[in-house]
Amino acid sequence: DARALNELHHAQYGAAWLHGLQEVWVLRDLEVLGRETRVLEVACGAGRASIHLVRFLKPGRFACVEADELSLRAAVTYELPLNDLLAKKPRFALSSTFELGRLAPAGGAPLEVDVAMFFSVLNHLSEAQVRAALANVLAALAPGGHIVITHEWPRQLAAEAGLHCV
Repeated sequence: DARALNELHHAQYGAAWLHGLQEVWVLRDLEVLGRETRVLEVACGAGRASIHLVRFLKPGRFACVEADELSLRAAVTYELPLNDLLAKKPRFALSSTFELGRLAPAGGAPLEVDVAMFFSVLNHLSEAQVRAALANVLAALAPGGHIVITHEWPRQLAAEAGLHCV
């Protein structure tokens, strides 16, 4: 039942659920987040940060790709309805290789985002998953877009991708 799913996914992440709001504050402090910003969250888990982003952004401006089915189900079937956010039309896709094709807007245009976020995720992914996610994100990143990572980024991968880390 939904309560059991709630307890399981809230306990699974180990950090306070409020941590998601703190992650959103990172974007605010970096001045890369506005209501019109097109945001991609890579590995959004059960929606700890997603619910705050969806609430803030205009409808249709949030997308997430997640590799863990239980986490994604918790976000979509529990957190979004609980927070009355379904009308904001967030898009979610399940992909262990972080493919973004299913997140593309209607009409066949490829996904394009202004901000891509990796919040507290890199230490949970294999190097192959990090490389796949990075390649997919770089292909979807709009000119002048930003990639925000809250954990140490492997410098070699950053250099290979031509990224400047601050």
